[in-house]
This record gives sequence, C-alpha cells and structure tokens, in this order.
Amino acid sequence: MLKFSMCVSLTLVYVLLLAGCGPSDSKDKSSAKEFFANGTKFAKAGDYDKAFDAYNKVIKADPHFAKAYNQRGVIYVRKKEVEKAAADFAKAIELDPGLDQPYCNRAVIHANHGDLKAALKDLNKAIEINPDFIEAYNNRGVIYYTMGRFDEACADLQKSCTSGDCKIMEMLKGKLLCKK
Repeated sequence: MLKFSMCVSLTLVYVLLLAGCGPSDSKDKSSAKEFFANGTKFAKAGDYDKAFDAYNKVIKADPHFAKAYNQRGVIYVRKKEVEKAAADFAKAIELDPGLDQPYCNRAVIHANHGDLKAALKDLNKAIEINPDFIEAYNNRGVIYYTMGRFDEACADLQKSCTSGDCKIMEMLKGKLLCKK
C-alpha cells in the first residue's frame, strides 16, 4: 500500500544547490537540467531504463543535483536494488534537506524492512517540509494503522481523502472505523 513518490507526479518548487561559478559549471548545470527533463519525460512514459540513464547523466554533469539522486533511487527500487535506492535517497537528503520526496521514499524502505519507527520519523519530516504532501499522509496513515494507532491513522487518511485521494481509506474500509 505504500507508494514511492515520483517527482513527475507532484508539483515541486525547489531551487537547485549551486556549486561553483565558472563557465563550465554553468554549461554542466544547463546540461544537467536538460538531462533531468529527459529523465522525467522517460519516467512518465514508463521507459525506466532511459530515465535511469538520463539521471546518471544528470549526476555526472552536476553531482549536487539532489532531485536526480531521488529519481534514480526510485528507479533502483523498481530494479529491486533497494540498498542503492536507500543510498540515493540519503544522498538527496544530504544535498538538499528541504526536499520532501526522498524522506517519503526512504520511509517506504524502512517500513518494508520493518523499521516503523524510522519510517515514521522520515514521514514526519516530509510532512514538516511540505504540510500538503498527501502521499506522505497516506503512507504515515498506513504505518499508524499497522502499529494499531487507529486514531492517528484515521486523521492522516481523512486528510488525504479531504484533499481528493481516498484510495487508502477505501482499501481499509471496514477495517478502520474513522469518525467523519
């Protein structure tokens, strides 16, 4: 039930980290942005191999491009290379602690490995960064449900549903008694 967040599915407004200021840096950053746009296009189209290659090019052109690490991490998950995914999510967080998605994505890895406390910590951070991050509320609601913390699960899932995403709430219908 937990989902990985793709940059293409959410509107993100973040400034890229700037490192250096020479003409080659400017060209590399321009190339990195172009590669990132291509990676996003390929990911949207479901061509994850090409997206993966594009994100690798981004990282080669600009090793400080945090979103590229996040997106490559998502593709590593698809390739079932979870340790590499976790490393990419951690690198994205290191480069830009203000990005919400890597925290949400890393939380899914923690949850899938049974570390619900670490998953909650990352989801709380994602929500602190972006209080409107519906996927994080859904994922945290599932974690709370798994932990038997039903009131908190209901609160998160109702917030998601109020925002138009009732999938998880519907899946748990009959198993979770939430007051409307």
